[in-house]
Amino acid sequence: MEETKIFPLIKLLASRLSDELFQTYWPDFKPFPFAFFTREKVYLKNHPEPPTEFECKNGIFVGKWSEQFNGNTAITLNGYPTAIWDVSTISPDMTFEKLYSLIVHEMYHAFQTKINYNRSAKESLYFHYPQSIENITYRILERKALHHALFAEDIVTKQNYANVFFYFREQRHSIILDYLNYELGQESYEGLAQYVEAKALMSESSKPPLSHLSELSNELVRPTDTLYELRKSCYSSGMAIAFLLDSISPNWQEEYIQTEDYLYTFLRKKIKKKTTFEQSKQNITEYGINSIIVHPHKKQDEQTIASAKLIFEKTKKKQLYDFQQFYHNEGYLIKIVGNINITGFDPMNLLPKEQQLLHKRMLIFTINKQRYFLMQPILTTLTGNDLQCKEMYYYSKTKPIENGKNIKLEELGEITGKLIQKGKQATIILDN
Repeated sequence: MEETKIFPLIKLLASRLSDELFQTYWPDFKPFPFAFFTREKVYLKNHPEPPTEFECKNGIFVGKWSEQFNGNTAITLNGYPTAIWDVSTISPDMTFEKLYSLIVHEMYHAFQTKINYNRSAKESLYFHYPQSIENITYRILERKALHHALFAEDIVTKQNYANVFFYFREQRHSIILDYLNYELGQESYEGLAQYVEAKALMSESSKPPLSHLSELSNELVRPTDTLYELRKSCYSSGMAIAFLLDSISPNWQEEYIQTEDYLYTFLRKKIKKKTTFEQSKQNITEYGINSIIVHPHKKQDEQTIASAKLIFEKTKKKQLYDFQQFYHNEGYLIKIVGNINITGFDPMNLLPKEQQLLHKRMLIFTINKQRYFLMQPILTTLTGNDLQCKEMYYYSKTKPIENGKNIKLEELGEITGKLIQKGKQATIILDN
């Protein structure tokens, strides 16, 4: 996007931001500073302390791009939580209303930072998240029940569907144990931001709010896998739980913030009419499942099992293909062996496979306390200790240059170690 288009767009967005409007999205929520960026420049608006090297142009501070401006997210810039947006992700057909809601989404993350909201997911749980047909089957059923609860017309029916939702989720909990916390954290962090984003979209659009909610919640009834789509699918379930709470417990937001509960846990506490699974099932006439199991080892709905099995098999094939494709990149394959610590990665573009992680877009890491940033596909092998790695692979445009114990790499500069070269492959054994 050209700079001549970026300036008017930022000014239009800024004109729509107001304390009064944001209060309708979430209590005490107010607009935050925000920035658009390209790979060359950053355009910062409404920041009380912009970087000193930034130059003010027509009320917008413009500076050189740096690696902290990476992805659509919220960062802390000079002590102030700030929403940032990569302009390359603004598609030609994106409406202003949609862009506005997405910026509000990131501003809500800035708000979460400001109030020390700490219920986000531990991303490393995803590295070893259990992939199974049984887990996917229950997940399809629980999301279908949540969707029905969201759109049920009366409180009793909503509670009945919610209890069915609880039943299937707790069945999954018994299978995947604490790995469920990854989903609960994503729902509580990203799901709430999706909820606020939806309310922002509804406030700006001429379409009926129910129409938007229906579109945004479609993911709940679309069978998804638990490898490629796990993180993003939690956005819609978290949003649905929040809107369900609007129906069941108006003005729940302030009470929720004062707790340490996950959003899902808070909903369970707010369902006043607790029923058994069988009681809830009897009260629901349009659930659309031929036979719902009452024990994890008994017969399940055959169509759902078949769908889960197909998803599982397709996902495993795609996972294997993506890892194989990594080795089809051009250039010199660089393998670094030693103590490597991951300090930053893009969770939306990450694929695990056993002890390996395929970082499709970028990686921030340290070697001997030196920080490095790579903006390209990278493969890492974990040690089993959280974010520590014992190997990493990437492709370099040029051949490594050895100078004693110092090895010069075009993308990383100089690192210390032993270089072993064979054709277009180079192994560096770190001196650590």
